Amino acid sequence: MTGFWDEQLKYHQALIIDAKTEQTINYAELNQAVDAFIQQLPDSKALYAIEAANSLPVLIAYLALIRANQCLMLLDANTPDSQQQALLETYQVDYLIKIDSESDLSNCLSINQTRYYSQKPIHPDIVLLLSTSGSTASPKLVKLSQKNLQANCLSILDYLPIQATDTVVTSLPMHYSFGLSVINTHLQQGASLVLNDYNLMQKDFWQLVKTYQPAGFYGVPFSFQLIYQLGLKRLALHAYRYFAQAGGKMAVELTKSIDAWCKSQGKSLYLMYGQTEATARIAYLAPEKLPLKADRIGGAIPGGQLKLIDENGQAISQIHTSGQLCYQGENVSLGLATDRYCLSQIEPVDWLKTGDLAEVDADGDYKIVGRLKRFIKVTGKRVNLDEAEQIFIKILKKQKLEAPACVIGEDDQIMFVYAGSLSDDLTQTLAKELADTLQTNLKYIQLVAHISLPYLGNGKLDYKGLKNQIWASLN
Repeated sequence: MTGFWDEQLKYHQALIIDAKTEQTINYAELNQAVDAFIQQLPDSKALYAIEAANSLPVLIAYLALIRANQCLMLLDANTPDSQQQALLETYQVDYLIKIDSESDLSNCLSINQTRYYSQKPIHPDIVLLLSTSGSTASPKLVKLSQKNLQANCLSILDYLPIQATDTVVTSLPMHYSFGLSVINTHLQQGASLVLNDYNLMQKDFWQLVKTYQPAGFYGVPFSFQLIYQLGLKRLALHAYRYFAQAGGKMAVELTKSIDAWCKSQGKSLYLMYGQTEATARIAYLAPEKLPLKADRIGGAIPGGQLKLIDENGQAISQIHTSGQLCYQGENVSLGLATDRYCLSQIEPVDWLKTGDLAEVDADGDYKIVGRLKRFIKVTGKRVNLDEAEQIFIKILKKQKLEAPACVIGEDDQIMFVYAGSLSDDLTQTLAKELADTLQTNLKYIQLVAHISLPYLGNGKLDYKGLKNQIWASLN
């Protein structure tokens, strides 16, 4: 099977719609536009950058550069100018693609050579650079090949019920690997795409849903929390056949509630797990295993394998035993880059170490229990901040406190953050219960309220940003 970027695009019968401009083209016209853009490109391989809006011009540039085996860096348009400038200089970007949204389609793409031009070569297999964090504030980027993109697409199409007659309204940023994979898979299948940047809190998004009747809803935990709070019964969700969640662990109770509603409506909920280093997907849980396994990510995607290793790198064969989750598959990236020099070489990985701790049950379904980097020590005792966070949320629920909450910390200091108000008496009560549950001294526990929790562009909680924000306010 050819790739979604290939000229075989012209044989699909569906449409591509730009939600903002209302420009609509068919796949044959898309293919022509891609070919026309390629004609502007130099012969030698270079590094291009573009602010990755969900728009028709950006899609054309993306497909053209992949087809021409160039190298593209997708930028988050919300990144501060100073950080974006630093990224362009670090990687010595050869060409910055400017989109003129006021022009018609034939004139809206122009390539301006920048002052970052470099003679440093780019490995022929590297075609795409994506941030590991969902935000281009970090200079660490994942190096992806055409093979990675295609393998990821085919695996997803093997388990998600995407059909050529379907339509999808994009609900995630294109620069985020999960959002990009939604676009790629629908292009591969020849389905209709509504390229949209309105968010779930805007009426424009739901108007698009009413107009185009999409078949699949894709979201991170925050997305599902929003639609649940907005009201599943009152939203325009009747056309959706399935819902697909990735981008972090969703609360078990929320998962069960969404699943129960889906089953009552004859719809399906897919829980998925992935990382940008594996081109977006690693595992999924089939809908029929819910709600009994609402706390699990399931097994490896088609074509992939999972295993657990201990601290010495040895494989763990016992069930219900925690170890680092590792993944093997053709969608595993060519390594990480921190500057332009890193683009001249690739580092193929046999088994990708995810950095997540997991355990597996007798059915082969995995459960994420924590993250290696989310550990601290309190008086020498190891504390899993992810487990502490779940304990905190359960204690809050007993008190009928439903606002978002999280846990951050450093050695000998655990900070429980609640995005709401707490009285002094309740703060003391919660702190004591947390200290007792975690079997640690009260002096190592601190509660912080009235905090607005920050989120990254991919909808994940920005733990690092929150930690910096709180520490700065305390010092």
